[in-house]
Amino acid sequence: MKVACFGDSWTRGFGVTEEYSWPYQLKKISNQYVERFSTLGATNKQIFNFYKESAGGFDTLIFCWSGITRTLTDWGYMEFSDFHGENIDRKRQEYFSNITIQDLFDRWENFMIQINEENIDKKVFHFSVFGEHPTKHIDNFYTPSFLEYLANEQGNYFEYDIPIFEFDFLNEKNLHITEPFFEKYWNKDWKRACVEREDVRPGKNFLDCGHPNENGSELWAKYVWGIINEN
Repeated sequence: MKVACFGDSWTRGFGVTEEYSWPYQLKKISNQYVERFSTLGATNKQIFNFYKESAGGFDTLIFCWSGITRTLTDWGYMEFSDFHGENIDRKRQEYFSNITIQDLFDRWENFMIQINEENIDKKVFHFSVFGEHPTKHIDNFYTPSFLEYLANEQGNYFEYDIPIFEFDFLNEKNLHITEPFFEKYWNKDWKRACVEREDVRPGKNFLDCGHPNENGSELWAKYVWGIINEN
């Protein structure tokens, strides 16, 4: 079996040594050929491009999709993140005022649909890092998300739902953008949903920054290997 793992910093293994990224742990557990295609801060478009450039020769494809708000534009990253300067901030406000949440889901879902159509003879597995659930039926999409699985494994169970998530949605540098966006599309509990997800870090499976630690990476690799074996 030759396995390709596609993703963002959670697949790259931010904050841990290379041997403790989950693809390398998967290689160790499965004794199969495993290669990762990922980068820090990857958008889902970039993850899709990794697939287009690198999927040949693999019979098993694993996607850990990033937050669907991330978009790379000529002005920079349009995303809910707290490290942007004032000029980018104005662009972010404009961007999220003019895009709908369904637009964001459609873009992501179309990547998964195309991948499935192009790989009917391969094993394909789709996961969300932060917890997005497709609005359409997507074959081979698995729950829980990377975040929720590791949270559950350390005793954090989410009571409230939220359609999209990344850490720091409630940061003061984000709230003036996230608040009008979420209150347009979601219920009053979205802030509670953010808080209980923020509370997982640091923890048994998470670093201070929210990325998986060594234990979390190993747990996720075992979980993914179990799903591969079931299929």
